[in-house]
Amino acid sequence: MSEVREGYKMTELGEIPSEWEVVSFKNCCSIVSGLVDPNEEKYKEYPHIGNANIEKESGKLLKYNLVKDENLISGKFLFNEKHVLYGKINPHFAKAAYPMFGGLCSADMYPIETNLEILIPEYLLYLILDNRFTKAMTANSARTGIPKVNKQEMDSYKFILPTIEEQQKISSILSTVDEQIDETQQLIVKTKELKKGLMQQLLTKGIGHTEFKQTELGEIPLEWNIYVLEEIVTILDGMRKPIKKNDRKPGKIPYYGATGVIDWVDNYIFEEQLILVGEDGENLRSRVLPMAFKIHGKTWVNNHAHVLKPNQNINIDYLTYYLESIDYDDYITGSAQPKLNQAQLKKIKTLIPTLQEQQKIASILSTVDAQIEVYEQEKVKYEELKKGLMQQLLTGQVRVKI
Repeated sequence: MSEVREGYKMTELGEIPSEWEVVSFKNCCSIVSGLVDPNEEKYKEYPHIGNANIEKESGKLLKYNLVKDENLISGKFLFNEKHVLYGKINPHFAKAAYPMFGGLCSADMYPIETNLEILIPEYLLYLILDNRFTKAMTANSARTGIPKVNKQEMDSYKFILPTIEEQQKISSILSTVDEQIDETQQLIVKTKELKKGLMQQLLTKGIGHTEFKQTELGEIPLEWNIYVLEEIVTILDGMRKPIKKNDRKPGKIPYYGATGVIDWVDNYIFEEQLILVGEDGENLRSRVLPMAFKIHGKTWVNNHAHVLKPNQNINIDYLTYYLESIDYDDYITGSAQPKLNQAQLKKIKTLIPTLQEQQKIASILSTVDAQIEVYEQEKVKYEELKKGLMQQLLTGQVRVKI
């Protein structure tokens, strides 16, 4: 048996600081019970929080509405500024938030009140977001076959409780990292908005033009031309090949579908720069994920993405940006299952500048994309830092100075 470090003690949850305790949820928290009718006049101006208003795993509260602005029918929980909210449905999503204001929340959430003498709400939030809590609640719901956490399961959960002073310090450190994550996310959002505006301008008006002409696609630079897609690309759909999941041999080569990489395999069909355009699926209308994107190197493509090889006078990056920017509604068939068939794909009208201007436009947009990538990598680093800190600070492996 390993020796316990000085200043620590051995418990059922392992080695913890001597001043800390192992407690069960029910000994320091209580879950609000009793639903209220959201249609009562006194609740009309209250905020309403549901699972959809909380970002998974982060503890971040998203945009929400007032009760009066939603068509609420069933009963809701009343919460106050000291309550932490936890989404009890699908616990693997780890949805929890500390709003610090009062309102109504979905009956699919638990408003949790802490005994403030031993546990502060800010610290409880991080305990709930901790991977150990999520694993425990997910395991319980998997055992019962119902993706829902019941009160008894939460009441029996045991965790390590620091002193109030250390809770405050740990919460402050983690909230500082959360602020950095939020600030970086704002930079990502703003830069994506910048890119959207640049695409609208550059892909329709170009760079430095003073003379324009009216066309079926609106006013465009005098030097530009309109081509249907089949005039400027070779379509390689005949070479693509789907592989059933059970037949795929794991490897290091990306296996592409309609919106990006969906698996990795041990062989390839293509080994060059190409453009993929989604052929079917809900994304054709929602555009939540990329519709057109560039691939390179060794790749395998299934039959849910069209494969395009641009002609020599077409810059592949320019055409990728253009195809990602346009509205496909006029080319899509089917309502229940939207589809962009090859016949419709060939008819897509494209605005094509000179090759030199295509390269300049692509270079500008690529620079913005590179900046977005830097911000996204920075956000991932902060998120990994937070996970590491939670692992160390919430267990007492690393102590904070008071």
